[in-house]
Amino acid sequence: MLTGLSTSNEIFIQKVALSVGISATITSTLLVIFFLITDFFSYHFRTVHLLFNVVMTIISVTFTVGVHKKRADFLAPFICGNITLLISSYVYILYFLKTGKDLPRYVKLMHEGIMDWEDEAVSHAEGVALVIFLVLELFVLPSIYLAVAFVYYCSVIRRKDRSQSCERIASDNYI
Repeated sequence: MLTGLSTSNEIFIQKVALSVGISATITSTLLVIFFLITDFFSYHFRTVHLLFNVVMTIISVTFTVGVHKKRADFLAPFICGNITLLISSYVYILYFLKTGKDLPRYVKLMHEGIMDWEDEAVSHAEGVALVIFLVLELFVLPSIYLAVAFVYYCSVIRRKDRSQSCERIASDNYI
């Protein structure tokens, strides 16, 4: 746990957490728009990602408001949502590797360089970009968001909650 942080460190951590909350909101909102307008992926793939990102948009807004108001109860949905996203993305990828068509085609593309996608040739660079996109969306971003949320909670919120409980104990002793 991070204890004994100076006020300037707490302010810095709060600014980083607020920036991450805003970037998470923007990222998930852009992904919602992307999956609404694209027809490159299969319907099932688009639907699942659209639902993921609608939920993550709501959770990211909640996190940003929680950081702004310094409320620990606002952070719980963000932390739970990212843990759920990480777990479900592992299950989702394993499911698609077994039964789906999208991810196996991307893996095949990585080895062959070119594949046909409904009578369209997709270049090797586009395939690599798709794989990078999936890795970023499903693993890297949730991990970063979780790390920042935990650091913020341990440093700023816990310290504030501890000082408030100490004040309550002190005021109860005087009554």
